[in-house]
Amino acid sequence: MADVLAASNAFVERLELDGGHLLHLEQPDYCATHIAAFLASS
Repeated sequence: MADVLAASNAFVERLELDGGHLLHLEQPDYCATHIAAFLASS
């Protein structure tokens, strides 16, 4: 679970570097899908 948390943090940091996307904060399911895709690609 710590690995998932670390990857999620890295994902959020990358979003912030990209200028942030409030959509991810407003739609958790959408965010989870993108985190899953990020985990799969890393």
